[in-house]
Amino acid sequence: MCEEQLQQELARHNNRFVQQQQIPTTIDEEELEDEDAEEMDPETAEEEGAGSHDADEPASSQTATGNKKSKSKLMKNNFDKWKDTQTGYWHATCKWCNNNYSLGTSGGYGSAARHPVAKHPVEYAKLGGGTGKQTQISRFANFQPFGNFSYNDAQNLTGMTNLICEENLPYMFSESLALRDYAQGSLNLQFRDYSRKTVKKEIIRLYKAEKTRLQIFFANFDGRVTICSDTWEDDFHHLYYLGLTEHYIDEDWNMHKRVLAFREFNDRHTTEHIYILIERILIEYNLIDKVFAIGFDNATNNTAVIPKLRELCGANTLMGRFFHQRCACHVINLCVQDGLKVLGDAMEVVKGGIRHIWGNGQLRLKWQTYLTERGVRYVAFPKDLSIRWNNTYKLLKVVLRYKEHFPTFLKQHDNYIINSAEIDTCEKI
Repeated sequence: MCEEQLQQELARHNNRFVQQQQIPTTIDEEELEDEDAEEMDPETAEEEGAGSHDADEPASSQTATGNKKSKSKLMKNNFDKWKDTQTGYWHATCKWCNNNYSLGTSGGYGSAARHPVAKHPVEYAKLGGGTGKQTQISRFANFQPFGNFSYNDAQNLTGMTNLICEENLPYMFSESLALRDYAQGSLNLQFRDYSRKTVKKEIIRLYKAEKTRLQIFFANFDGRVTICSDTWEDDFHHLYYLGLTEHYIDEDWNMHKRVLAFREFNDRHTTEHIYILIERILIEYNLIDKVFAIGFDNATNNTAVIPKLRELCGANTLMGRFFHQRCACHVINLCVQDGLKVLGDAMEVVKGGIRHIWGNGQLRLKWQTYLTERGVRYVAFPKDLSIRWNNTYKLLKVVLRYKEHFPTFLKQHDNYIINSAEIDTCEKI
């Protein structure tokens, strides 16, 4: 009896399901008119030229037609299609690399459809085309709320390169066995590592692509930018570099910052050489007529180049009164350094004591042991850099932390004397 009731219940469910499948779907007439008004290429016209679908047409046929429509739309997003009026042949030009394909008189894409899948997989996938391969369900994942994952080697390489650049990692990070074991064991078995040469090539490619994008953006940019420039010296290789950074505000009032150049600059830092290099960079990025102001430090050669840059950029906004912006940090640093020179005697004695400790490896170990025996936590002395006066503050802060132990230790182990008055002077600073 129970089996008969179960069969009857299943029969009722089946009948109800069949009735739901037979309910006609209503379509808005305005949507039909919009679809009819949409322009179709010859391939789409051939697919739909047989007329409208009958009411009793199988659902699988409608699905196939829908897939053809979506594929045709995807091809339109990847190709510019045009017809040669002389020969009557259709042609398709790739939007990504400008390769041209002849489609014949029918206008069907044919073998050209494989081009974006093979040559431009990243752009093709972003437009909804996938990878052109059958999607495989991961055997390690039971639940995928965002759809089936499809591994893309090109995206993996780009992501790896961005990670190395943003975290300032060495190129050989991509060859790490630990990274490969982690990614293949915890993320995806298809993950593969890359050689440092491959990563280097990808970094150069991304740099050129981003530079081209900025050049196109600034060519059509109708606003103004502010640039600042400075030079650095590499103490290890004794090379000089010039950096150029620009700031601009977009139409949504968001400020953006871009490093336009960081180039080797081993010529004499004369006014003419600085002007030529900055001019070359501004021309590359189409910024000659878009510079509102430029920030420099107070070096004589930098100040002398301002009139030439004002003439080059045609700085007429607000009569060019704000074209030259002196670096506020550089001005503050000069003021602080002049003030520290007045107190130079006391400062020099304290810095000399620190140099005694750091210049002798054995004395440095004794200093650490000395603090440990007295239950005082060891903190290393920061480096004192003249170009960063805040480092002097950090240095004195650590000295005052050990004001009861620092003079005593130097007197016992190195016979270096620091008076309490000198420590008090540092505390007042």
